[in-house]
Amino acid sequence: MSKLYYSACVLNVPCFSLTQARVVRAAPNDEVTIQMRAIVLSGLSSAWEAGPRSAAELIEAAAHFERAAALCNAPAVRAHRALLADWFRGLAAGM
Repeated sequence: MSKLYYSACVLNVPCFSLTQARVVRAAPNDEVTIQMRAIVLSGLSSAWEAGPRSAAELIEAAAHFERAAALCNAPAVRAHRALLADWFRGLAAGM
């Protein structure tokens, strides 16, 4: 991947989201990858500017948080991810 493409992609949220979706397809059982996808979809990180999230994105983020929780061995982290899944499902339901 060229440096220019990488720079443009990181600054472009739809491009980054698309790239992240490809990573999850390549590693569907990788806990960190799934967690990162959940964060991208939810807009939880302030590392990039992201507009408001749609209900569909929040529901998908919740599913990824739930999947990351299921793959996690640490009870506290698992509980936190399950809480985030519930939170984002609730936000989506309220839209």
